[in-house]
Amino acid sequence: MSIIERSTNSDTPLTLDRLAVGYSARIDHVELNGDRGLHLMEMGLTPGTTVAVARMAPFGDPIEVRLRGYRLSLRLAEAQHVVIQGMSEEGAQR
Repeated sequence: MSIIERSTNSDTPLTLDRLAVGYSARIDHVELNGDRGLHLMEMGLTPGTTVAVARMAPFGDPIEVRLRGYRLSLRLAEAQHVVIQGMSEEGAQR
């Protein structure tokens, strides 16, 4: 089973919209400046936070992620600005 759902160029940083259901990763940074980036960080998407993709809507958008003890729905357009690293299979956290 692949960690990422969609193919990605090796030069492109891995973003949250590409993480498959059942996997988790640590947030490296948010690539948006201004109000939109601040809004994502106010929702808890801050560097160092572990985030897991819990489920995905039938057509892939939005996705539901788990972080900091709660669930958050994000559009793929928002998730593509959250750069992640250190992916692992979620396992018993489901």
